[in-house]
Amino acid sequence: MPLICVTETCQFFLAAEKIYFTKELEDTKVKEVGKSATLVCEISKDGLKVDWYHGKTKLRRGEDYDIVASGKTHKLVIEKVTEDLTGDYRAEYKTATTNCSLQLAGESGDFDGIKEQRILCQFHFQVCSISLKV
Repeated sequence: MPLICVTETCQFFLAAEKIYFTKELEDTKVKEVGKSATLVCEISKDGLKVDWYHGKTKLRRGEDYDIVASGKTHKLVIEKVTEDLTGDYRAEYKTATTNCSLQLAGESGDFDGIKEQRILCQFHFQVCSISLKV
């Protein structure tokens, strides 16, 4: 009797769910040094851990930062903004990324190490004329 072999091949394709930011980070300006700032983004799926970066530095919860996640919403709270904490921020989950810039409201340029400050001055004056008839 001839021996018959049957081989079956099954292929399974698992569709990976695409993760993306449904609410991007927004550029933020803080009015003065020492005030707090909160950067907020939202990701497409609950329960994921977003990594936060300031420039190339990965951030951790600590003295300067608080990292908060609730469902799809992720927040980076900067407790007291200083010049050193301004700049570019990024939130990442694998290949999904969103960016923003944090600035002090008065920043407009740096010339020879001196910050340019714009000051609005208003002058109020009244001109009076008196004429006398003699």
